[in-house]
Amino acid sequence: MKDLVSYDSTAAESLLTQIKNFFMSKGIVMTKKFGGAKSQQNQSSPADYALWIKSFIIQTNESAFYLSINSPDDVAATRADLEKRLTDLQGKLKTFLQNNSDLDKNLLGKIQTLANGNLSKAIKAAQFGLRKDLESRVKECNSVDDLQDIASRLYGEFLKKEFLERIIVPLYEGLRQNPKEFAYLWTLQEVNNFLADLGVMTVDISVGDFYDEKKPYEPSEESRSAITTDAADKDKIREILRYAYAFQEDKGAENSVIMPGKVIVAVYQKGGAK
Repeated sequence: MKDLVSYDSTAAESLLTQIKNFFMSKGIVMTKKFGGAKSQQNQSSPADYALWIKSFIIQTNESAFYLSINSPDDVAATRADLEKRLTDLQGKLKTFLQNNSDLDKNLLGKIQTLANGNLSKAIKAAQFGLRKDLESRVKECNSVDDLQDIASRLYGEFLKKEFLERIIVPLYEGLRQNPKEFAYLWTLQEVNNFLADLGVMTVDISVGDFYDEKKPYEPSEESRSAITTDAADKDKIREILRYAYAFQEDKGAENSVIMPGKVIVAVYQKGGAK
């Protein structure tokens, strides 16, 4: 009789993760759960936090897309291209929803809101409001530098209001509650790719860094209760709530900030909270 081979749960988990990642790359979420143990899918841990928050980091080799502007016609072309990219992203999310109709209804509803509600509003804003603002301001420009400066400002305002606040912020909220949710992670992956292709990056920062006012990060309201009695921890970043987003204009140089980030900063209080 052959000896029984011991069951390697670690290897099985690794294989299942690889399978999930493969299907996620195709825009298909695996919802089937294996084994008799209670699912830990939505239970958060410090390790989960470190993984999901880092999923928002964007590093790109692309320069800000408006740096290709050399004439008023280029301004119109970049706006049309941005509209097309938004429409393409919406199409990907709609296809994802069609391929994963068996997702949890609440989760499905939230992603539908992003695709059919928030992205539709962003596309409409690009078609009308952004077009009108660009056409109006371009008339004031007398040089390529003027054109690029105006484009940087208006595109930055547009992306902050119509994309980062409508799409990215809800994804932070969703993954904070469900850090292992593949549907959110897949959506974030597509959103990050969209931003990276436009030359948008996140501004580097890490938990444990000392808060630096020169970086585009704001202490959150939660910092008031982040009391430490250790003077060595004063002004250290305890948690990243949201990364700062900026156009990459020149590697190694200060870049144009689109939206500042938020962090929890430790507040020193001798003797502790009172």
